[in-house]
Amino acid sequence: MLDSLAAFLAVFSVAVRRLWSGRGLALAAAFGLTVIVAFTLGVPLYTDAVYHQVLTTEIGRSAGWRKPAFAFLFRFVARGNVDPGADMWMHLEPADRYMTDEVPGVLGLPRRLYVRYFSTDSFPVFPTTGGDSSRTATYDAGQQALTYLSLGHLSDLPEHVTLDGRWPQEMAGPGDPVEVLVSQSAANELGLQVGERYVVYANKVAGFRGQMLAVITGIWAPNDRNEAYWFTDPYVFDSVLLTTERNFAAFVTPTLVGDTAVAQWYMHFDDAPVRSDTVTPLLERMARVQTHTATLLPGTRLEASPERSLNQYQQKSRQLTVQLLAFSTPLLLLLFAFLTLVAGLMVDNRRNEMAVLRSRGASAWQVVGVAAVEALLLAGLAAATGLLLGINVARLMGLTRSFLAFDNPTGIPVEVTPAALRIGAIAVLLAVLVIVLPVFGAARHTIITYKQQRARSLAAPWWQRAWLDVLLLIPAAYGTYLLRGQGTVALPAALATVSEDAFGNPLLFLVPAFAMIAVALLLLRLMPILLRGLAWLLSPMPGVSLVLATRQLARTPGFYATPLLLLVLTLALATFTASLAATLDQNMLDRVRYRVGSDLTIVEMEGTSPSAGFEQLAESSRGGQAAQPALAPNTSGSMSNYAALDGVADVTHVGSYRATVRFSGRNVTGQLIGVERVGFSRVTFWRRDFADQSLGALMNTLAGSSDSLLLPESVMQEQALRIGDRVQVIVTLEDGHASIPFRVAGTFRLWPGWYPDPEDDRAGSLFVGNLDYIWDMAGFQLPYRVWMKLEPGTHPVQVLAGVERLGVTLERADHTEELIESEQARPERQGLFGVLSVGFAAAALLTVLGFFLHIIFSLRRRYIELGVLAAIGLGKQQIATLLGWEMLVLLGTGGAAGTLLGVTASRLYIPFLQVGATVEARTVPFRIILPWPALYTIYALFAAMFVLALAALVMFAFRMRVFEAVKLGETG
Repeated sequence: MLDSLAAFLAVFSVAVRRLWSGRGLALAAAFGLTVIVAFTLGVPLYTDAVYHQVLTTEIGRSAGWRKPAFAFLFRFVARGNVDPGADMWMHLEPADRYMTDEVPGVLGLPRRLYVRYFSTDSFPVFPTTGGDSSRTATYDAGQQALTYLSLGHLSDLPEHVTLDGRWPQEMAGPGDPVEVLVSQSAANELGLQVGERYVVYANKVAGFRGQMLAVITGIWAPNDRNEAYWFTDPYVFDSVLLTTERNFAAFVTPTLVGDTAVAQWYMHFDDAPVRSDTVTPLLERMARVQTHTATLLPGTRLEASPERSLNQYQQKSRQLTVQLLAFSTPLLLLLFAFLTLVAGLMVDNRRNEMAVLRSRGASAWQVVGVAAVEALLLAGLAAATGLLLGINVARLMGLTRSFLAFDNPTGIPVEVTPAALRIGAIAVLLAVLVIVLPVFGAARHTIITYKQQRARSLAAPWWQRAWLDVLLLIPAAYGTYLLRGQGTVALPAALATVSEDAFGNPLLFLVPAFAMIAVALLLLRLMPILLRGLAWLLSPMPGVSLVLATRQLARTPGFYATPLLLLVLTLALATFTASLAATLDQNMLDRVRYRVGSDLTIVEMEGTSPSAGFEQLAESSRGGQAAQPALAPNTSGSMSNYAALDGVADVTHVGSYRATVRFSGRNVTGQLIGVERVGFSRVTFWRRDFADQSLGALMNTLAGSSDSLLLPESVMQEQALRIGDRVQVIVTLEDGHASIPFRVAGTFRLWPGWYPDPEDDRAGSLFVGNLDYIWDMAGFQLPYRVWMKLEPGTHPVQVLAGVERLGVTLERADHTEELIESEQARPERQGLFGVLSVGFAAAALLTVLGFFLHIIFSLRRRYIELGVLAAIGLGKQQIATLLGWEMLVLLGTGGAAGTLLGVTASRLYIPFLQVGATVEARTVPFRIILPWPALYTIYALFAAMFVLALAALVMFAFRMRVFEAVKLGETG
């Protein structure tokens, strides 16, 4: 035992000293490990936090009226569950004791609110005719009962009501009057007063008769009808005479026996401890409570609980975690590629040391063991810092509004969960494996075999020998084939329920990502050939530096394969993800604006137009005589009132009416849209691809003739129509139809608010004409909507408040701002953009750092080679040119290839990401956007790195001592 401990301490000591001696690379490896841990932890922490936030609102909505999240309501009704004539409290007491004392401990949640309610059956109530006690009080059995009421108890009532009178006192014994409270509503309706006495007569159970004298001591009213205490509307208690718990249990239930007595236990628990990994145990404990309660009190039902929402929360959280991790797979591969680069540099620096250890008797497993201890030490450091960073990554994802835009005003509460820690542990183990794997190859060699290996030419990288680049092309090509043939790639059923758009199908992102990875690997296979061709082109030029550098790169592809792959994939994925995010963002904005039509659209309640006051004033000035009806009502008063509101830039009226157009072949049904051609072009949302002509040109077409009509291109083609043809449009009105003649004047493909669906005949077509002409031909003003364009920075709520001040009652209001905010807050959308933004930034930073490390350590590795070149006559300026040219070739090739690959993938694959279950999601086509400003940031980083590295190379070349390099070569 002591020997094993001593051996471990020795290995531990060696590992620490080796890390300290190579602390530069050790810090780089620890940094890479930290980023990987933080990135992989951030995804499950975000999904758990965001769905926990959604959970608190969804549970309350599904639980019912006024119930907060994590509200439990147990209900027992005595009918059929208690023998007639039995004392109800004797049956309730065990369950009541269990609910009060044990349920919070069984559920393992702190209880915030606990309300108990018990009531008897409803019995006839009679006013007394004499006597002050229940024994002497009488009533007229022949008269009709005043009402039917129950007697009951509601816990903690004094804290939530206002009382007129006094609280009931405890009864001294059986036969005494029971003091009760009555609600203000019941008192008003029945004329009850404080101090009045009534007889409650129990006559519902065969063979049993009982009565009690009830004395009203107070009238109560709720302080706040909307507070969480009222698990049901307070009006429910209008039919209950409330007394103390002791009165109810000891005297009321034995005396007033019925068959429909009710007991309810309402609890509200703190949901803070509930997370995705604790849902399953909580559901099991909830089932245990239900089972035990039903055993104690048969017939008890759990009428409200978070069970359904908890199941949905757990399922959605797990699915979104898997989906976001799948989306982040290419970015994770980049992070692991950086770690592979650093691990390779660490092994290269120690190959000679490892060979010496093997030659002196150390086994390969001992060498690997020391490296494993080093990796575990780095992993321990990275796990601690990565956990803290991962929490901030999750919070940053919660602030994501769009790609690289973190200005969401609402954050999310992030808590570390065991599920997230398990995912982080898996990432740490994979990272440790990546660090240790290169050691296995180096640990095989003794000093002799190591020198022999160095003397031989370098072999191609393992992935080229395994033809991994060609193998990856197969799934990439198959996925591309499916996209081009079917428009999508099917997702496994277990992952296909979170979202029905591009955010819910990671395969739509993985196909182009793996295609870019395969092409990048194939480029590295072709790189030596391209470099040899470049060397041939440079050979006629004077000087040898450029040719030597190019041939050196062509001969040693393994030296630069990993950093070049990092560079190509970083720029390719950055270009693709930035383009994807910008395209999705813009399409979301376009879809919302297309749906609403303008910044704000409102529908006035009939008879509340802001111009109505002016019309009444005009009529009164005519002495009350009715004016002649105008065929085209003037709405300028309404428009001027709306246009005068603060924040309104412009306003127009738009009418939408059911219509049918008669063609020779068949009738085409749809909507007739009436527009005011001048105002419409200034207010509405429009894109150039909606029609061959601009919106202004289409409005000018309508201005050419009042009966001009615009038709969809599809209708024009199906009906073989031409410009100038006459059509008859039948408009459906509330009290009949109006036939309006039109002349075809123009065409369009899409129109704001119209969703053509070729697979649904009921979707109908669309016809656009002049609103004034439609009203003239109809003979009166038809209903319309008001479309408004708002000034920049104006929130629609401000405008709606101004509309309300005009005295207008709105039937409906739609505004783009609210819909955009709702869409941006979707967990899957926010999570995807958060993953892409954080992963993009991390990959770019690590790629720059990895390339810089490659340059620095390649100089150290080639110190002898450069010394020999200097010894045979190559000048320091030529050496600096050689090194600078190598770096420029790699950076230029990687930058150009990565950008070209990303742009090509964006144009090829992004159109296939426009998927969805609804026609609304597919109507407005994608516009591929290449956000060059975001990419220029990466280019600036690499440019700065190039300048720094070039300065370091020049300093290295001019400070290099030839005799040291040659001497080192003799002893190396």
